[in-house]
Amino acid sequence: MSETGDFIYKRVPLFQPQHNQPVNLTVSFFLAHLTSVLCLIIASLAATASAAGPYPVKEGLNCRSEPNTGGGIVTSYAAGTQVTITCATHGEAVNGHDVWDKTTDGCFVSDWYVSTGTAEFVASECNGNPGTPGGCPNINDAGVELIKSFEGCVANPYQDAGGKWTVGYGHLCSGGDDSTCSDTGFSYPLTEETATELFKRDLPNYVSCMPQYLTDGAKLNKNQWAALTSFCYNLGCGILSDFAGRLNAGEDANVVIGEEFPKYTLAEGVELEGTGAGGDEEVALAQSPGSTEAWPNCAAD
Repeated sequence: MSETGDFIYKRVPLFQPQHNQPVNLTVSFFLAHLTSVLCLIIASLAATASAAGPYPVKEGLNCRSEPNTGGGIVTSYAAGTQVTITCATHGEAVNGHDVWDKTTDGCFVSDWYVSTGTAEFVASECNGNPGTPGGCPNINDAGVELIKSFEGCVANPYQDAGGKWTVGYGHLCSGGDDSTCSDTGFSYPLTEETATELFKRDLPNYVSCMPQYLTDGAKLNKNQWAALTSFCYNLGCGILSDFAGRLNAGEDANVVIGEEFPKYTLAEGVELEGTGAGGDEEVALAQSPGSTEAWPNCAAD
């Protein structure tokens, strides 16, 4: 800038060899530096292209280090905060919805609380398995079919052996207290399609409750994970408190399940028949050969 305040522009060469420095070495250095800069720009553009948003959050919520409510709080967002999503993954189910969004703050929020306009991923899937620790967000097909076979499909509301109002594949209506089962949003009698939809809506809640009782000391494959989910679906997740300590201590899950499951044959004092509680089928599924990890880390199939 001159003394009068005017800017003075000076043309400066992109590179200028120092005294006695070979020109070809200077050019090589410049090209190498330029290549590095271009790589950084391309990487930045690629990351931006895969991001989505911004979208407003529906209410105040915490952004966590993992896609589950047990993850550490990294930051918090007030209602209406606009967040940009860099990637999405599956994690703990919140209100039956297991999609979690990773924001530009490097942490996860449940997609249930983000107004994206869809229940699907709005950004590319996060690399690796950021949903772990925390276990698999769902169960394998063998577990799904086992639970459906135990429960059977009842098209109209009825009281189960424990006096709880139930419909479809074992859906508890407002905790079992609503004889009209109005909480489902479906008309009755249910069709196979609506009963299956209701079942799939309920299932993640039984999967996601298990981490409350398990620690990293427990080692479960996907067959054992499915068997535990089936057990919880029938008797409630609280049942795990009776024997989770054995699993968390590192005992063989096949041994624990084989010894513990047969103990539970009653529902509020009523003998259960054909429900799968304590049944050989769940034990058989748990003890079926399988090595794909489900807890504490959910391995890809």
